[in-house]
Amino acid sequence: MYELFKIKPIDQYAVDYLVRNLKDFEKNRSIKSGLAAAGKLFKDEGGKRLRSRMKAGRKGVTGNLLRSIDFRVKKHSLGMLVGFKQGKGGGSHASWIDSGTDERFWIKKGKSIGRVTGNYFWTDTKNQDYPQAINMLYQGIERAVSRINKRQ
Repeated sequence: MYELFKIKPIDQYAVDYLVRNLKDFEKNRSIKSGLAAAGKLFKDEGGKRLRSRMKAGRKGVTGNLLRSIDFRVKKHSLGMLVGFKQGKGGGSHASWIDSGTDERFWIKKGKSIGRVTGNYFWTDTKNQDYPQAINMLYQGIERAVSRINKRQ
């Protein structure tokens, strides 16, 4: 599944103003188009930050965590999930890479497993790219509305 990433409330009046002349199913479609544009921005920028910060490390970029970054626009309601796929082929270890871990020990043998220093790629993406994502949301809605209006 996806790690929950909640977008803060946006200006509902601005969205309603953009889709005011459309039918209900066209409104949902255009808003979902804008959400997809914002989700793609988070996915791309998070991947760029992860890649640049892992290159500085000693192991480099393996690609496993990069492949697990994904976004999904909800089918039955207006919303979007951005994060990491879980399970097989997923990024279950994304929180370790982002925030790091303390020294861990193997209890039975008393040996150290090690620690992970965090590179904060995902928290920086959430904090720094939020305004740009909101702009992409509005631009995506505007593009979808203009496409629909051109057909009519």
